[in-house]
Amino acid sequence: MPPTALLPRWVPRLREEGVEFKIEHTWMGLQPGLQPDFLCRRELLTFAFDSAVLALDGASRPGTGSDGTWTDTLGKLGVRVAPLVGSDCGWVSDWPTALLEVAEGMPLRNLRMHVGDCSSRWEW
Repeated sequence: MPPTALLPRWVPRLREEGVEFKIEHTWMGLQPGLQPDFLCRRELLTFAFDSAVLALDGASRPGTGSDGTWTDTLGKLGVRVAPLVGSDCGWVSDWPTALLEVAEGMPLRNLRMHVGDCSSRWEW
């Protein structure tokens, strides 16, 4: 299930548990003592937390903030990060022309993919 479908389900529950969300904040790095810096509306802010989760995602959706720049930020802190690579895949199929005329570019739903002896169910 894509993150855009999971997030609306998680957020209310997390808020009930006391999780605080910092919207429109771009993570810039860490200060000594592991206090994170964020850029918000051109202002650099540093926070102190008892604990924090960095949900960093990849680099495939720059329009939503998933641009992979966090890899440089971690690298400057001495954390080794493997280069990001695509995890989506494509395949060639001889789809009927009539199907493509109505469905090309639309999400794929209720799929079962088979590779060798393995199979998995997906929606995308």
